[in-house]
Amino acid sequence: MILLEKSKVALTLICESDTYAPGSTVTGTLQLEVHHTVFFTALQIRFRGQEKFYVQRDGANHHTYYDRREFTHIEEVHTFLGAPEGNASPGATQLEPGVYSYPFSFYVPPHAPPSFERCRGDYGCKLAYTLKGYLDIPRGFDAEVKRSITVTQAVPVSQLQPARENLKLLPVSEANVAKCLFCGCCFCCVDEESFIRTEAAIAPAIVLMKSHVSLPVVMAVAQDCAKREEGDAGDAWVRSVPVPTDSSLALLRLRVTNFAKEKAPSRCMVRLAQRHDFPRDAGRFYMDTFTFCKQEVLFPEGPLHFGQTSTVDVLLRFDEARANLPSGERLLPCLAVKHFSIFTELQITFPEVTAEGTMRQQNALLLADEVDMTNQRVEMPYIYNVRLRAAADEPPVWQGGRNSF
Repeated sequence: MILLEKSKVALTLICESDTYAPGSTVTGTLQLEVHHTVFFTALQIRFRGQEKFYVQRDGANHHTYYDRREFTHIEEVHTFLGAPEGNASPGATQLEPGVYSYPFSFYVPPHAPPSFERCRGDYGCKLAYTLKGYLDIPRGFDAEVKRSITVTQAVPVSQLQPARENLKLLPVSEANVAKCLFCGCCFCCVDEESFIRTEAAIAPAIVLMKSHVSLPVVMAVAQDCAKREEGDAGDAWVRSVPVPTDSSLALLRLRVTNFAKEKAPSRCMVRLAQRHDFPRDAGRFYMDTFTFCKQEVLFPEGPLHFGQTSTVDVLLRFDEARANLPSGERLLPCLAVKHFSIFTELQITFPEVTAEGTMRQQNALLLADEVDMTNQRVEMPYIYNVRLRAAADEPPVWQGGRNSF
């Protein structure tokens, strides 16, 4: 009758919250209700943060299979009664009928990556945190209970404040203009002496997606420019930039100079997108792109002729509805875990001109969920560090089967 031991007990997990930030503590109670005397080896609770990834591959004879990988970022086990497997005789612990409560707490380390899930038909990745309480019953079915925990991404205020006060200068781009209208793809005949120079600066370099709080009004300055003489007019365009008080907004300042001999652009297009990067095969990747900000910018001076410059401010508004995400999904904080990376891309193009080398900058603007006023979190974006974590790395688990977690 030992196989029926599971029916003699009931496990319940009670948590103070389902959402936690890195650097906080998961607290709760594991409640065990015993209906009849039960013999078991151990009563334990486990906190795990695990990344799972799958990708569809084509095998021989047109056979399709799924390769799957798993990696555990966090795992901690508490034993309330009995002893872990291998340290005690099976069924050596006994409990009489009654209700027993066991409080627990698990620390979420500051480097813990946030929870996320991205599933497509032929590839997917998720990082999930779970609590699992279980009663180890020898030669029987263990009694267990699970509960999902969401870990958010919080940017420490010690990182957010400098991101608001210091203007982030982006690399200058010089887009060579094509000589004819028919080389917009291969750019086989660009004129290296005919180009459009784009300079850009952004403040703040971090916006919040969930916590739309009002922050103090500040003027952002470029650190290198602040150290130079006031009379240096070359840097005047970025000497002082007003920063929006809304934490979900950023200001982009553009300076466009036309050195194209026969072109006079009158506008540019500014796009901000989030990109999701999955490894596929050696040297190949799956990539999803979701544009959450798109604005046409007209130059106040009108068409820019050779040698003319225009400086214009563009308010970048975080608009998740514009991103056209699949149902139930949302934009995610910028990060790079073991099998998946999330980053933003700023792109500035000129619709009236075919040019090669227009501005395309990754993580010019970082996305975070909320702000950590305690400064316990590590600076974002979270990046999986192979060198620091090699000792804890798990070998890939390669399996066929369905595309599910």
